[in-house]
Amino acid sequence: MLVWLGKFHKRLFHYANDERGDTNNASVMLRLTFAQRRVLLTADIEAEGWQWVVERNMDLKADVLKFPHHGAWYNAVGQQPPLEKILEQIDPSLVVLSVGTKNIYNHPKLSTFKLLRSHPKLRFVCTEATDQCYSALKAVPKGTFSCAGTVEVVIKKDGIAVIPDIAQHSVIIERFDTAQCKT
Repeated sequence: MLVWLGKFHKRLFHYANDERGDTNNASVMLRLTFAQRRVLLTADIEAEGWQWVVERNMDLKADVLKFPHHGAWYNAVGQQPPLEKILEQIDPSLVVLSVGTKNIYNHPKLSTFKLLRSHPKLRFVCTEATDQCYSALKAVPKGTFSCAGTVEVVIKKDGIAVIPDIAQHSVIIERFDTAQCKT
């Protein structure tokens, strides 16, 4: 959930090559700006759509990045454009991964977690825990297991507040044996 106070500006990025029925790369990316803070919502865009955006040298700077495609599209070997380059262009301080506990695709990839953890100033949270974070979930047949849960990004004139905050999130992930997120 995003909570906005007052008016905001928006910028759409759209890779329109959906001739093959590639709905992920036809996703619309939206960057919202309020109080000089930016949030980049990336939908399910994958490498081909990112390549289109990067080739156009678009201003992707954002304080908050909703990570694309549930953290799944990134490939650590041979990815073009490299996720490292994309993160450099966006330069977020917070990344949110929207993911389901028992998704059949095993999202997000561990390589995504590894790359995000390699950025010391970057905080990232997942909406739900997966068995990459908590091995006991492998034995759970159904249902969801909340991590950060609904992530609220509140933008005010004096900065950004994130709910759960770092202290709350730290308490939540203490129960995970292999927590992947970083507070």
